[in-house]
Amino acid sequence: MSDLESLRLDGLHERHPGLTQALGQSYAEAASVCLSRHHQPPVILSLKHAGNDQLRVVNFVVPDERVSNAHANEIDATEAGAYPVCEKWLKDRKGRTLSNDDIAHYQGFGEKRNRKYT
Repeated sequence: MSDLESLRLDGLHERHPGLTQALGQSYAEAASVCLSRHHQPPVILSLKHAGNDQLRVVNFVVPDERVSNAHANEIDATEAGAYPVCEKWLKDRKGRTLSNDDIAHYQGFGEKRNRKYT
């Protein structure tokens, strides 16, 4: 697992200038709450980038009761936890025109959430 590139949840504000440190930390907390519902760290995720599947390892802090309670609303926590993934997906495509497949894939992030919770 050590050979895999890490997908970091901490320090989001350092990599995304539109985020404050507090907001980035909140997103990281929400992601850890979502991941910990079904997993223990570290988790290996398969990401599709430029038509290729890439494996990334996510190491996260298992949230304590206070953090879990702060993100107890499953829909809000899922949306906030997914934000960094969507942001990363878009930043990986910066400077290029998105294909129709790219747009459909990105729109599918929201569609999947809507199907799950509505």
